[in-house]
Amino acid sequence: MGTIDSFPAIIFTFAPLWVTWWLWRFVISPTLYPSRPKILPYYIPWLGHVLPFIRDNNRLITRARLYFGNTREPFALVLGGQYVYILTSSKDVTTCFQNPKDLTFDAYIEDMQLRFGGSQPAVKAIWTVPSPEDLEKRKNEGGYPNPHGRHLVHLSETIFKAQLHPGARLNKLSITFLGIIHDRMNWGSTPDSLIRGRNQTDTERIVSLKGLIQHALLYAATMSFFGQAIFRVDPKIMDYFAAFDEDSWQFTYQVPEFFSRKMIIAKRRAQRVFDEYFNLPQSERADSCWMVQTLEKEMLAAGTKSKDISAYLMMFYWVLNGNAWKATFWLASHIIFNSELNTLIEDEVRPLFLGSAEPSPEEVMGCLNNMPVLSAAYNEALRICTSSITVRDVLKDCTVGRVSLQKGSRLLIPYKQMLLDEHVFGSDPESFQVGRFLEKPELAKDPSSRSFGGGITYCPGRFLAQKEILTLIGILFGRYEIRLHGGQHFPRMEMKKPCLGIVGPVEGEDFIVQMKRI
Repeated sequence: MGTIDSFPAIIFTFAPLWVTWWLWRFVISPTLYPSRPKILPYYIPWLGHVLPFIRDNNRLITRARLYFGNTREPFALVLGGQYVYILTSSKDVTTCFQNPKDLTFDAYIEDMQLRFGGSQPAVKAIWTVPSPEDLEKRKNEGGYPNPHGRHLVHLSETIFKAQLHPGARLNKLSITFLGIIHDRMNWGSTPDSLIRGRNQTDTERIVSLKGLIQHALLYAATMSFFGQAIFRVDPKIMDYFAAFDEDSWQFTYQVPEFFSRKMIIAKRRAQRVFDEYFNLPQSERADSCWMVQTLEKEMLAAGTKSKDISAYLMMFYWVLNGNAWKATFWLASHIIFNSELNTLIEDEVRPLFLGSAEPSPEEVMGCLNNMPVLSAAYNEALRICTSSITVRDVLKDCTVGRVSLQKGSRLLIPYKQMLLDEHVFGSDPESFQVGRFLEKPELAKDPSSRSFGGGITYCPGRFLAQKEILTLIGILFGRYEIRLHGGQHFPRMEMKKPCLGIVGPVEGEDFIVQMKRI
């Protein structure tokens, strides 16, 4: 009875404290500091908006934006006691990207490197600015040019761009990458595990669309970047990665191991493959791409061990393979589900494959770039399915737009909020409408159209991603006749799990399609 009797006393004790806190936080403080971003009201101190953010961050951010009158001015959430500022205006985002010194990405990257398995000494080494003596020594050894004396993390960004931006190195990589896609999309290359049925002459098949696309693109990326040796270490590397990627949001948000055991086991298996791969003699990995070889050499020169290199390149592999197949799946799904669009795409791409001689991957890519309907569908699919969030740490007090950001806070840029801006993309922005980009191709260059991010986090692989996505779509609808097998609903996007880039389908959602050789 004592506990029950004391309950009203507890309420009467804490209620005034809670009311005082609430009035200060949401009434008095905004009046005293009008230049600070307004905070979306919440009821539990410290915890703040953690639970709705994890359940569906885009829904929470949309609710907050509308709560503040849809002005798209910066506002704030509270996540576990930390102020998190949210930018939803392309103008404010551009301002943020122009201030990389005060709004930095470095702490987030360093934390991820450690959590991916990099040792403290290795992470410290790659974040240490080299001395003039070390720079001269590395130059004499034939190392990658570093005229500005950057630490290895920022030098790595230069190496990424040297491989993945237009030029001779990207051309060489593309020939290998796209050639493998062409090969994996051959009729005889489809794994039996993806085939649900076939006719007696094997000219028609029932296949998993998601499985077909995921297999072709993951295999092409893995082989073209790391070569055959990684499959010799363990041919199931793609299975391990896919299992990790399915729930990788749990890794990002540090969900306790008890609730994320499946993801952790898959990550450990994939990491073990990379550990063994980088323990092989370099002569056995000579068919890896220039970028992988160069990063390994520079990390070894910085004094890191093979296990640290493995962790760093595993993180890159995650970024490389986590998004392209999902974007391709959504683009293919919209084409299949819309008979009019399906016909238009077939009319554009099929003539490439009707000749007696199979065109080269480079010839196909050159033609695909100049197809207006395919390009419009590609841009619209990216707009719809992109849900990435960029993180910045506020290193010192600064101003974005008309509001002041406080040192020690964190800033988030949810690109989906800009990609669904009705003032830019027109009415019903959440629906897939090819006409948006078909009628206004310039929308692809609008500041709100940031499917690949921006600033220092502008995806260096965007050029290769476009090539692989368009190539697979061109082959799929050029070589084959693709139709839905029976009545099916459109696959649902997984919006309840935090997303790191492109939204995937809900687990178990897919299109089962009838695939016919032409």
